[in-house]
Amino acid sequence: MRAPLRHAWLVAFVLVALLVTGRARAQAKIDLQVSADAETIEIGDYVNVTVKLTTNGEAPTNVEVVKVPPSFVHHGISNRMSVTMNGRRMASFTFRLQSTKTGTYKIGPAFVEFDTRKVTGRAITVKVVPPGQAPHRPSPQAQPFGTPFSLLDPWRPQAPQFPPPDDDDRPPPGTQADAKLGMDAPRGSLAFLHAMVDKTNAVVGEPVVVSMLLYVDAAGPDHIEYSDIHEAPASDFLKQPLIPDEGDAKQVGYALVAGKLWRVLLARKWALFPLKTGELDIGSMALSIARPRVAGDPRRLSESIKVKVTEPPAADRPPGYVVGDVGNFSLAAEVTPREVERGGAVAVNVTLSGTGNLPAKLAVPSRAGVEWLDPQVRDAIGAENDKVGGKRTFAYVVRMQQEGEIDLGELRVAFWDPDAKKYGTSKVSLGKVLVKPGARPAMSADPAQEVLAGLPAARAERSAPRPARAHLADSRVFWLGLGASPLAFAVVFGAHAAASRLRKRREENEASPARERKARVAAAESACRADDARAADAAIARAIEAAAIAGANVNVRGVRGDEVASKLEDAGVAAEAARTLEAVLRECEAARFAPDAAGIDAARARWDRAKGALAALEVK
Repeated sequence: MRAPLRHAWLVAFVLVALLVTGRARAQAKIDLQVSADAETIEIGDYVNVTVKLTTNGEAPTNVEVVKVPPSFVHHGISNRMSVTMNGRRMASFTFRLQSTKTGTYKIGPAFVEFDTRKVTGRAITVKVVPPGQAPHRPSPQAQPFGTPFSLLDPWRPQAPQFPPPDDDDRPPPGTQADAKLGMDAPRGSLAFLHAMVDKTNAVVGEPVVVSMLLYVDAAGPDHIEYSDIHEAPASDFLKQPLIPDEGDAKQVGYALVAGKLWRVLLARKWALFPLKTGELDIGSMALSIARPRVAGDPRRLSESIKVKVTEPPAADRPPGYVVGDVGNFSLAAEVTPREVERGGAVAVNVTLSGTGNLPAKLAVPSRAGVEWLDPQVRDAIGAENDKVGGKRTFAYVVRMQQEGEIDLGELRVAFWDPDAKKYGTSKVSLGKVLVKPGARPAMSADPAQEVLAGLPAARAERSAPRPARAHLADSRVFWLGLGASPLAFAVVFGAHAAASRLRKRREENEASPARERKARVAAAESACRADDARAADAAIARAIEAAAIAGANVNVRGVRGDEVASKLEDAGVAAEAARTLEAVLRECEAARFAPDAAGIDAARARWDRAKGALAALEVK
């Protein structure tokens, strides 16, 4: 028995040693490299700081370059990639910085955060000199994807996101330019961006189609590469792509610009749904010409288009219309089964189809003895011929608590049709359901019958006179007690004061939603006065969450972005304030994790919008 026991202990020891060694190796094996693509640059030029990370599979939670000198403009992460090979994760993050002042500067250090630790890399030194004094910088050679050995190099440059022109794209003799694409003057040399919109006036919820066109000089170089691509923010709109954002730009024709022929490619196309009224700014799309090197700023920006958004007319507005329900909708419903026992349930499947901004929820009819549970919602929404539409299915479970033939009523959706310029209403009748007697007790048809249940029966005769009894004032105990009243008052008053002090101290020690709201709002104010945009966006989101709990008793943390406004509105918050808070939360979330997040000025602007909306939640 001793030999097997000794072997068992040996095996257990080896397994524990392997486990501990494996964990230590997984946590200890981290290789962090920091480099710059140039040591000397000209004023106004860019320097790319690249952080390369190799781990045993552990994924980073945050990568940043801290202590960027004020004389550099931080344009965020321009390129990132990650690949896992043989259990090792290799990731690369490139930060794009633009110089604004001559001198020698220290940039960094860079750091990488994991769930349980933080790894810091080295700082780098960059010298900024006047124009014409920096050494020549060769353009990066982009290695195309799909070559036999491309995947073996995890640090290879990324291919351009727009296809370069080739010989087949050259205009044939006699090419006709499209007059609709013509412009008076180019917006840059070699290539530039131009924004087009189908309308500049819309109502809340009406789709606005925006096209981002890339103009390429037809007589220019055979090969143009692009980098540092940033989308138009459109923060006050719900964005629905009409073509894949990451797809190749498709040529749509040729245009004459100042008498010169340009190729025109469709880079982006969206349907934007306005979320509020006012003059809303779509913002600019941006990219840089990486190759060949151009004189001056390689950055190319599209126009920043503004759309004037109003509400649909109040005249002839049908009952139940919700601002933002814009399009052309139709309803269909199926109820099964049509006969159930009391206490049972039926399934009501409703299909809302059409084009436009399909409503996210429906108003169900109210009937005595009928309980509608929250539905399961499924979407099949896409884009076709520049129109967004499809169908949204609502699957309800409806409990029947009262016997008889119950009419479920009808569902209806009111909408504004922007094409016909009038309101419409789609409705569907749900029909009747026969509810048979069941095992469960029936719900009272008249609730007032049970309000006074349990009282004694009414008297039919007068009772006999009550016998005479002694009064309290006839007793000596009464007078003794009367004399002791001042002493009792002092005792009771002292006890009450002590209890009040204890209760007040306990309330001060306990968490209060109002106190939490006040602290979160103060923290957001403090963060917006600092220079950390991500910290400010995080503080703004926490302040909105605390205010929603304190003012409306609604917890919006973890709620899907497009449901925040509906939950706040259900709690009695004004629709415009609810939609503003939903939009600010979505923008904060995008800015905290987006590589090209805006700076502290954008975060402060979001906080100013949020404070105006928080007034609806009684935040002071």
